[in-house]
Amino acid sequence: MKRGSKIFEESLVKHDIDHIFGIPGGDVMEIIDDLDDVEFVSTRHEECAGFMAAGYGLAKQRPGVAFVRGGPGAANLVISVANAFQCYHPLVAITGQIPMSYFGKPFPQFLDHPQIFKTITKKSVRITDGNQIQPYLDDAFTLAASSPPGPVHLDFPMDLQKKEIETIHPIEEKRKDEPEIVDISELLGLINKSEFPILIAGWEALFQGCSQEISKLSELLQMPVFCTRNASGILHPDDLRFGGIVAKIWKTTLTPPAVSWVLEQSDLVLMIGSNDFELGPRFHLPSGEVFFISTHPLKIKTHYDSFYEIICSNIRLTLQRIIKSISSRQKTEKHSKFVELKNNWNKTLNHLRTQNIGLDLIETINEVLDRDSVVSLDVGIHAFLACRHLKIKSSKPGAWLFPGGFYPMGFSFPAAVGVKFADKANEKTVFSLTGDGAFSMVMCDLETLVRYELPMITVVFNDSAYGLIKFQQLEYNKKVRAVNLTKTDYAKIAEGFGADGIKVDSTDVGSFKTALNEAISSQRPTVIDVEINIIEVFEDLLEKS
Repeated sequence: MKRGSKIFEESLVKHDIDHIFGIPGGDVMEIIDDLDDVEFVSTRHEECAGFMAAGYGLAKQRPGVAFVRGGPGAANLVISVANAFQCYHPLVAITGQIPMSYFGKPFPQFLDHPQIFKTITKKSVRITDGNQIQPYLDDAFTLAASSPPGPVHLDFPMDLQKKEIETIHPIEEKRKDEPEIVDISELLGLINKSEFPILIAGWEALFQGCSQEISKLSELLQMPVFCTRNASGILHPDDLRFGGIVAKIWKTTLTPPAVSWVLEQSDLVLMIGSNDFELGPRFHLPSGEVFFISTHPLKIKTHYDSFYEIICSNIRLTLQRIIKSISSRQKTEKHSKFVELKNNWNKTLNHLRTQNIGLDLIETINEVLDRDSVVSLDVGIHAFLACRHLKIKSSKPGAWLFPGGFYPMGFSFPAAVGVKFADKANEKTVFSLTGDGAFSMVMCDLETLVRYELPMITVVFNDSAYGLIKFQQLEYNKKVRAVNLTKTDYAKIAEGFGADGIKVDSTDVGSFKTALNEAISSQRPTVIDVEINIIEVFEDLLEKS
């Protein structure tokens, strides 16, 4: 005989989970009371709990777990679950629930959680029998991690948590699947006749650890490689064949010439591991032929005049088969032109850095990043420069976190906190880069960071506005409304929580570098508030028509 809560913990341990994230309450207390080998991290908001679980899972390359109260707690969790769904992050989301004997009767805070979560998860079910606890959890972890990854939701009534379970149904050993064989002949034919193919890597290429295969394929074909905003780090930024991020965003004087030139010159684009949400309907490729290699059929493919696809669960093995089937090529004039454009652009950036404060700040961050650094980025106008010009130096999944797909504000900080919980040996320097609008939504969990004494660096680009929306207003109708915010000192707020706070004027880049180095060496929770007029920065960058 075992209580349902103990069976729950044993299932977590089986899946190498040592932390789960949430807020205590009546329909979660039985679980918390019986946890011995797994720590329940009490957060300050359920949305943050979900983002922390996502960051924790990405760092450990397996699903993280959020367990929150039913009703209001479950409603607060919706944003982070929706983000995991559209960003393809593995996550097991569990909601407490009222006792089953009260179902169908008026009861405070009751919500039909499976109905709410079913459209934003791979699967959403309610546990209705104690013997379902272990198999349902095993299934949730398997499904959340399987290609394509994503969130799974379980609703867990409190009476089953404390119920003594007499028997536990044995878990049937799943039959091992035969090695996956997909037909690559069509792709090989296109590659052979292509004169200048290029490759664009997406999120699942990074998540499945395809960096070496993409590098080898690029070397054999002398092929430029780009990535979506979700796949930064897929190749080292100094690799001569890496051209940077391709994204549908404002064209500015900081758009690398190599990107537009290569897209115009290529006759075949290989899209590896991308998904519909990170591409979006406006993702334009001028190439005549596009070949998708993905884990699931993509709707975005219908936007192209000529497309092909391979559906496979293991992208890495498919790339290895392709590599074995092709011959190496010599550099052509177009390959040499691409390298020339890339080298010239690097020289231009060094010059522009002295003229543009925003670019200088990003380059200063680049100077302190190494292969053990983790960068978690929020959406916002600061992300424009960060996405394009940060040099992520590790291809390990979890070294770069960006919510490209659902794009919720407030993701960066709690996701980075989740990474630190997974970093038991404190081997990683973790950075959260956020704006004041996004950070103010989740800064309540600075207290969680301080309570656990986790060393982490949060850089707040503080323009006292919802800068991205303000910029769009200025671009479209020149009217600024409902976007300006009160000037706030986030360094002082950090100190109020017990963290270190450093205030920096963006015009003094030297002091910003000093602040970064101090934060790294202090091994303390640190918030660096960088006051910047980011609108002025971007007005200077826009190409005038």
